Amino acid sequence: MKTNNRGFLIVELIVAVSIMSVIILTLFALLIVSIRGWNNGESSLELNYNARETLDRLTKEIREGSGVEIIDPSEQGWLKVYKSEDKTEFVTFRLKNNKLFLGLNNIQNPNSEFSNYIKMFRVEYYPKDSSQIDAKGVKIYLRVGDIRQSIYLNTCVSFRNI
Repeated sequence: MKTNNRGFLIVELIVAVSIMSVIILTLFALLIVSIRGWNNGESSLELNYNARETLDRLTKEIREGSGVEIIDPSEQGWLKVYKSEDKTEFVTFRLKNNKLFLGLNNIQNPNSEFSNYIKMFRVEYYPKDSSQIDAKGVKIYLRVGDIRQSIYLNTCVSFRNI
């Protein structure tokens, strides 16, 4: 009985290594795409959470307040919410350097960092073209974002205690 102990040919080895390389590169590419998707999802969740938390806190402060004064209606918003009827106690929200700052009884320089990644914070009285005196509430516009994406939120907040 004659046996063939020649082993593999060099061509067979090159073909096998080439096929394995293609499979490994494909799996590696899938891994990279999955990691990017995961990171984008985490970033989106963080931005959504931050935006909702910011909007919820603003809404709560306005509804519990006794009055609102919009100091700067531009996209770099500046809002003053009065906590007492005599307007001696108030909370100030101001956007500076993509951060929303909160100040208690401090109009010029709110110093407590309240929220990050805020690209736009604008507040206006509603109904549109109403003044501070005859407004039924305020409309808040918020844009939260990072390098990859932006989220736009807005809400109308009716005054309760006015």
